[in-house]
Amino acid sequence: MKETTACHIFQHPWDTVVQAVWRKYPNPVSESVIGTDIVDREINKQGILQTHRLMKTQWFVPVVGRALIGDQKVAYGSEHSECDPKNKTLTVISKNITYSSLVTIAETLTYSPGPEGQNQTHLNHCTKVTVNNRMPLASYWEKLVTNIVESNTSKVRSTVSPWPAQVLYISTPHGYWKFCLCSSYFPSQYKGGILY
Repeated sequence: MKETTACHIFQHPWDTVVQAVWRKYPNPVSESVIGTDIVDREINKQGILQTHRLMKTQWFVPVVGRALIGDQKVAYGSEHSECDPKNKTLTVISKNITYSSLVTIAETLTYSPGPEGQNQTHLNHCTKVTVNNRMPLASYWEKLVTNIVESNTSKVRSTVSPWPAQVLYISTPHGYWKFCLCSSYFPSQYKGGILY
């Protein structure tokens, strides 16, 4: 198993960054994610929004790897998140479903207020890559996948930059929730819809 961690400070308030996280896909900066579907969403008794989404992605498998794992163009991942507006934390845990018997990529992202106050948001990003040790050249594949994940990390961070959007406020027993309405940046099929 290879584990990497990275930290980043966004120069934006937590609320703004969290809104951007919910609507970061699809976008032209990170084209690998081609769709998301909400499987389950609820606000628990503590007022925490819990969401389970499926991610549809396009993978590029190097020629060497196609002989071992095939050339499946579309892959799926599962994402579980907990958003606590009272304590201002958002934790997103994602894991691949496709190829999981050969390689597991597990990511945990935690967003919280930054150390310098309200106009910053701290991101802690941890990735664990585990390749089945029965796979030929397992350590090579772990290193290769880890390098790809690390290079994509900065690209994904840039997709969380706060884009302008309209905001919808919904009253709940736990206070008000803000949901972003799509900006004109997104494709026409998303305009006017709520992105989570």
